Parts: sequence; structure tokens; C-alpha cells
Amino acid sequence: MAITELTPEQEQKLEANYQQWLKLGLSTDRLDRNAVSQAIFDLYEVSGYKQPEILFFESPKACLRAWEEHEGRLNEGHTQTSSMLGGVLWCGWEFLYDFAREIKQLTLDEKDNKLLDIWLAQARACHIWFAYQEVALISERPIEIHIDDRGRLNNTTGPALAYSDGSKLYSVGGVRIDGKVIEDPNYLSYAIISAETNQEVKRVLMQLFGWEKYIAQSGMHFIQKDDFGELYGIDDGPIPIRVVKVRNSSAEPDGSFKYYYLKGRTDAKTAKECVASTFGVSAEQYNPAIET
Repeated sequence: MAITELTPEQEQKLEANYQQWLKLGLSTDRLDRNAVSQAIFDLYEVSGYKQPEILFFESPKACLRAWEEHEGRLNEGHTQTSSMLGGVLWCGWEFLYDFAREIKQLTLDEKDNKLLDIWLAQARACHIWFAYQEVALISERPIEIHIDDRGRLNNTTGPALAYSDGSKLYSVGGVRIDGKVIEDPNYLSYAIISAETNQEVKRVLMQLFGWEKYIAQSGMHFIQKDDFGELYGIDDGPIPIRVVKVRNSSAEPDGSFKYYYLKGRTDAKTAKECVASTFGVSAEQYNPAIET
């Protein structure tokens, strides 16, 4: 039977469990290699494989480098048993099944209970790893990890993810970007933004570049103004761009007001329509009673 509603006690338990897993996912402690080895041995055994050779590396990139350097050896009698595994980073289903079992909303037989316990042990013990029939490549945890309030990898001043061997991943709002954008304040330019073909990356680059600079350098023209802000746009390129400049309704301590820029629907004709599109509604549906 599907779970359609939780009691207050169950909601509290779910939140507590989530925070425990989040803390584990954000851990920068070194792996407990004995726990990792045991979890992987158990997982291989229950999957019908013999115990693999376990090799530890300082990062997922180092694991991939090892695979590339020894591709022939790994492919010869070392069939990949699955794709990359995320350990605690990809524990969503294990977490939910375990919670459902804990609140007595999921009944498993002895075999499936054991299998779930093994997957949970793997998730708790491991970071990213790669499974082959006779060898497992294990990455250490990062030494730095940064997320935003939505749980997405995010850092505008450095790497969002960094490992002890120097490998890094740069991300803003969950969108992976070139590290030079973050590390070199003089790198980003209107030309680089214009040349970017991935629209999510382009949006982030615009945000980091600054909308006032982008509007000035791109040749964006003023389109319309109403009580919701000022609408600017440019139709050059494959996808038109619409940006609305809005004023924070709350004054700063010195009495001044901050302005923000929102990127909205590419065919917006009014500032209100552009603002409404950022909430996923039409201009007719967007009628906020209270501004914050």
C-alpha cells in the first residue's frame, strides 16, 4: 500500500534520518577502509561474485585515470558489473526503503531485508566507486564540499568539490562550470558568455558576470516598464533573452533599495509577464498580495 500521509512523529523521524544521511554525505573524513572493504565484499557475495581486489584512490578522477591506464587488464577477465556507484551520494532509494521499513510500512522477507542492509552498509561506508567483476576502484571522500540551501553543489568563490590529489569540480547552483570562471576574476567576458551553447551554463555565467555589465555589453534594449520592474531584451542569437530588473520592496538600513535581475520567458512582452514566468505562472495568474 502506498504511503499517502505521515504522522507528526513519522515526519520528525524522516527529518532526523535525512539530517543523518546529509551529514554523512557532506563528510570530509577519510574512509574507514575496513568498513568499505566489508561492505563491498558482502555486496559482491550477495550478487554472486567472488571477493574482488579493492584498490583505493584519492579521487574519482584518479579512479578513472587508473581505469584508462589499465583498461586492457580490466577489460580482460574484469567485466564491469555495473556503472559508477555513488555510495552515500546516491543513497536516495536505500534511505526511503529503510525509512518505510522502520515505520512498519514496508515488509520484506529475510532475503530482501539482508539485501537492503547490505546496500545501506555500502552507502554509509563508500564515496564514489567503480565495480568490476574482480576488482573495485574506490575513491576517497573529498576534502571540501559546498552545497546551497537546496542541496546542490555550489560555490562562487572556489571549487564546490575538492580532493586531496588536487582534482576539483566547480559548480554554481548545481551547474558545472569551467574552474577558470571562478579562479580568474578577469577570465569571464561577454564574448565567452555569447559563445556558450549550453543554456544552463550560460545562465550561470550571466549571473556571475553581472546583469548590469551584461546588459550594457550585449546591446540589450529597454522594452517596457510597469509596477513589477523594467524589462530588457535581445533577440540576437538562436535563443532570445529577456531580463527584468526588479527592486527589493524592503529598504536597506540606510534607506536605499537593492535591485535584482531575473531571467524569464524568452517571449515576455512585459516586466510582469517576465517576473510571473520565474514562478511558472502567466501574467494573469501572478497577482502577489504581499511583496517581500
